[in-house]
Amino acid sequence: MFYADVYLLQNLWMDFIALAGANCLLRRKVKGRRLWFIAFLSSVGSLIITLTVTEPFCRAILIHFLLNTGMVVLCFGKSSWRTFLENWAVIYLMVIFLGGVMELLRSSATGMTFFWIQAVIAALVLSVVTWYLGRRKQFGNQLFPVTLVHRGHAMETMGYWDSGNQLRDPYNHRPVCILSKKVAAKILNPKKDRVHFIPYCSLGQKEGLLPVTEITCIKIQNGRHEVEIRPATVGIANEGLLEGKEYDMILHASMLECQERGTKHDHETCTAKI
Repeated sequence: MFYADVYLLQNLWMDFIALAGANCLLRRKVKGRRLWFIAFLSSVGSLIITLTVTEPFCRAILIHFLLNTGMVVLCFGKSSWRTFLENWAVIYLMVIFLGGVMELLRSSATGMTFFWIQAVIAALVLSVVTWYLGRRKQFGNQLFPVTLVHRGHAMETMGYWDSGNQLRDPYNHRPVCILSKKVAAKILNPKKDRVHFIPYCSLGQKEGLLPVTEITCIKIQNGRHEVEIRPATVGIANEGLLEGKEYDMILHASMLECQERGTKHDHETCTAKI
C-alpha cells in the first residue's frame, strides 16, 4: 500500500509538471484545476496498468501511447492534427526528461525522501520554464492567440505582431492586418463582404495592390490582457505568403499599444480585460 501511494504521488507530480510546462510553453490557457485533475486521472491510470499488466512491452505501450494520448486529448480538447502532435510531443519529451532525472536519483533516495526530491525538482523545472517564457515574451516572442469574429462566426488562429507593419487603409486610416488566403476564405463571404484595393509595398516587391475588407472584430490575447479591435480592417495575403508558417495573420504595429490605455485608438475600440 505504501508503494502504491508513493507511486501515485510521484506520477501525479510528473504528469502535472509535464502538463503545466506544455500549457505555459505552448500558451494553451488551460486552468490549473483542470491540469491537476487530468494529472490525477493519468496517475491513477498508470498505477492500474502497472499493477494489472505484467508484460513489460504491453505495459510500456499502454502507458506511453494510450494513456499519454488520452491525457493530451482530455487536457487540451479537440484540435487539428498539427496542434495535437505539438501538444503530445512537448508533454512526452517533458515526461521523458523528468523520468530520466528521477531514475538518476532513485538509487540514492527511497520512499517519501525520493518523493520530496522529485517535488523540489519539478518545482525548479516549472520555475525555469516560466522564467524563460517571460524573457522570451519580453525579448522577441511576437506570437499571440487571435480570435476573428465576423457575421456571427468566430475563428481562432495565431497572429504575428510585426513592428514593421505600418500599413493603413488610405480611405479610413485604419491599421491593416494581413490575413492568409486560407483563413480569409473560411471567414469571409465573397458575396456579402465588400473588397477594395489599396497600394502597398513589401520586401521583394516595390509596389502592388492589396485586397482589403472589414470584419466585425479582432480579439488579441496577450497573457491575461485582451485587446479588442472593433471594427477591424484586414488585407488578404497572396497565396503562399503565409503558408507553412506557425501563424496565419500579421498584426499591425499599433494593435498592442492600446492594451495599457484601454482607450479609443483611431477608429477602433480597444479594451484591456484582466
